[in-house]
Amino acid sequence: MMTPNLAFITCIESGHLESQSLLLYESIRCYGGRFSQCPIYAFSPRVGHEISPETKKSLEKLSVEHIDLVLNDEFTHDPYANKILANAYIENQQKHDFLVFIDSDTLFFREPTALELLDSYDVAVRPVSWKSICTSGSPDDPYDNYWHLLCKYCGVDYESIPLIETFVQGVLIKACYNAGLVAVRASKGIFSKWRDDLITVYRQGLEPKQGSVWPKDQTTLSTAIWGITDRVQILEPVYNYPIININKRQPLLQFNSSHPLIHIHYHGMFKAENLPTNPLFQSNFELEAELKTWLLARLPLDSVPLPATKL
Repeated sequence: MMTPNLAFITCIESGHLESQSLLLYESIRCYGGRFSQCPIYAFSPRVGHEISPETKKSLEKLSVEHIDLVLNDEFTHDPYANKILANAYIENQQKHDFLVFIDSDTLFFREPTALELLDSYDVAVRPVSWKSICTSGSPDDPYDNYWHLLCKYCGVDYESIPLIETFVQGVLIKACYNAGLVAVRASKGIFSKWRDDLITVYRQGLEPKQGSVWPKDQTTLSTAIWGITDRVQILEPVYNYPIININKRQPLLQFNSSHPLIHIHYHGMFKAENLPTNPLFQSNFELEAELKTWLLARLPLDSVPLPATKL
């Protein structure tokens, strides 16, 4: 079983990200299959958000490389900038064929085969769940001018960005992707353009609504991708599966042995107050007994780091 030439990139800072991140790392080591021994980088890129000594010990036991390096000193008010700056840093090291950024509030249930990209793809992502500040592509859309300016500033042909369907809401938008799971072919430079586009948008003062401030990670991910490649894989919803909103608009997908859930995005659903309504633990959701036992033994999550456990 050969380990792919792939690395996972994450961000970890003091507080709730510590317990979330440790659960994520343990899930990779326990259930990642061929990917279980891939390098994991954990970045703390802002001053004043240092993780605890206990968490550092846990990172060592899980063979996670902690990089305590100030990368975000210009956009310190924006935690979403952390991932973009960390990704570009690792991409520039030119050590790995594939790089995968993952949000801390996600975890793996089994081997994520699709993250080792096929030759026909340069990037693999999932669509956003909601339209929000995306555009339908119509001149009448309230955010269409924002997207035209975004593309202009980032050097991307607006017309080259295709229409895709949002996952939960089910409406057509100019392609915009959830930034909680992004797999790239490192040689293409997508993560570096993502950083450059973020810096450009900030310095231009571009916002979708005048007088408002919105996260810029997902809109600039779109320009970073389509400014470099059209070889985009839309992952199946067994990846980056957003359990928080699914019951609102879309029935739970039927996951079974032939259609297994691989990677989930749980947002705040592992807090104590949300466990009773967490769809993973409802009777109509067939989560394997082993996974359910493993997960429940580690919940609820709070700001206290999990104890270091040798795997």
